[in-house]
Amino acid sequence: MTSNGLPVVLFGKLPLVATSQTEALRPEVDVIHLIESVSTARHELPLLLSNSPKSSIITPASTKGSNTTRSSSQQRKPVAVIVGGGFTPEEFEELRKLEGGEKVPWLRADNSLVPESEWPPNPVYPRRAAGKIKEALTREGVLRSDGERKEGGRNVKGRGEV
Repeated sequence: MTSNGLPVVLFGKLPLVATSQTEALRPEVDVIHLIESVSTARHELPLLLSNSPKSSIITPASTKGSNTTRSSSQQRKPVAVIVGGGFTPEEFEELRKLEGGEKVPWLRADNSLVPESEWPPNPVYPRRAAGKIKEALTREGVLRSDGERKEGGRNVKGRGEV
C-alpha cells in the first residue's frame, strides 16, 4: 500500500517488527524502502540518496517499501532515515557516513528507553516505536503536527527517542 506521507527509509533487522512498524507509521510517514542489513545498505542507500534520476529506480533486497508498488516515474526519494534498535551504535555511525547520508535527518532507536516487557516480539513495540518516531520527526522539524512534511527542518544527528 502506498502513502503520501513523509517518505523515509527504514532500517529493520526483524521483518515482523519492520512490517508492523511500517503499517503503524501510516499515513503520516511512508516507508518507501526497507533495508535489513548494513551490507545491503552499502549498495542501496547511496543510490537512494543520490540526485541522479536513474538512482530513484531501486528495488530493495528486502522487497519491501512503498516504492516497490510505484512506477519508475512515481518513485519517491527519502527525506529522512530511521534506524531500528537491532543495529548497534557502531553500525548506525557507519550507515550515516555512507555517501549522501549527510543530506537527510537520521533517527536511531534507543533500546534503553523501551521497557523490557515491550521488546519484540511483543506487538506493542512496533506501534509504540512508530508513535515515538512521529513525535521525534515533529519535534525536530521534519514533520508538521498535522502530518505534512515541513520544509527546512533541522538535521537530526543524534539518537531519536524511539
